[in-house]
Amino acid sequence: AGITCESDLPDISQRDTLLRMLRNLKGIYTRREFESCLQVQERIVQLQPESPAEWRDLGVLLLLTGRPIRASEVLKQ
Repeated sequence: AGITCESDLPDISQRDTLLRMLRNLKGIYTRREFESCLQVQERIVQLQPESPAEWRDLGVLLLLTGRPIRASEVLKQ
């Protein structure tokens, strides 16, 4: 049986909704728009600073966009 009404949907916070949207954008931009992806990744890190994987991705994007010093600082954390 499928979802029949709104009450069947799981509760999700605005933060989780925003993170999901940002991760979708990140997936799109990662293919060819590293500058845009970097902007999205910076927002993800702001929302989820406890995630080592998100910090790693930020460091990699900083490298790919020509910011090696900042990338080094981020990746050392």
